[in-house]
Amino acid sequence: MINKLLFWQDNKTIDLLRESLKKNNVSITSTDTVLGLVANCSKSGLQKLDLIKNRREKPYIILIDSIEKLPIFIEKKIDKKFEGFLNNCWPGPLTLIFKSQINSHDYLKSFNDTIAIRIPNHQYLLQLLGSFDGLFSTSANISGREIPDSIQKIDPEIEKLIDFIVADKKYENHSYPIIPSTILDCTEEKIKIVREGIFPIDELEQFYGEKFIR
Repeated sequence: MINKLLFWQDNKTIDLLRESLKKNNVSITSTDTVLGLVANCSKSGLQKLDLIKNRREKPYIILIDSIEKLPIFIEKKIDKKFEGFLNNCWPGPLTLIFKSQINSHDYLKSFNDTIAIRIPNHQYLLQLLGSFDGLFSTSANISGREIPDSIQKIDPEIEKLIDFIVADKKYENHSYPIIPSTILDCTEEKIKIVREGIFPIDELEQFYGEKFIR
């Protein structure tokens, strides 16, 4: 692990990670939620994540750095009410599911043409995302196994298949949170709760001004 461990705060880290991801390699990074695998939003990036996670035919969350990039991926027109909601919640631990752009690549979306998007509240990750339309993200565990709460607990099987582990210095010897993002389905007129995570539902409903479907 020592040879693969980088810290966000070091000068060359983002440059090294950017170049690695552009070559369609996968790394593990800290986020504002759980430790995550990140990969370029490409078919090769998807295939490598599937290999590491040991899963198939399940889409990954796409991380972006700004609301302005949403039209790259989603069909939904953002009205003022929804834009206000987004500005209150993002960056933050909230994942939203939308209908994908009609011309989106199959590897970006689910079988029913939906796509999951999030803007993370993490200074260095946002800086990295500025160089990409988006990056695939998923928890840093093999499917069915526990999510690691520290870099020391990352599965050795995963470690063999990634380029870097990028951590925050303050967490070097401490635990990361293992509560994932909250997920809301925004594909219909009424918003539906998919997963209750770290962002409280009642707070999100206050921001939106309506109750969600449970």
